Amino acid sequence: MSLLSEIERKARKNHARIGLGIGKISEKLIKSAEAAREYPDVVLVGDEKEIKATGTDLEIINSREPSKKLVELLVA
Repeated sequence: MSLLSEIERKARKNHARIGLGIGKISEKLIKSAEAAREYPDVVLVGDEKEIKATGTDLEIINSREPSKKLVELLVA
């Protein structure tokens, strides 16, 4: 088994939960986050109304200050 295959296998097995702070909404970023959820559970942190307008079904945590909210979530 190659090193890359082993990393991919472990990523699928662990299925981490990651938060992405979304300041400026970009459909390309949202689509990339949706594609990545094969490995982690992706949570978007930012303006819920704007993020929902993209049509994503990813979990959203509403915040006007995404970077600050991410830090709060990490230390909680």
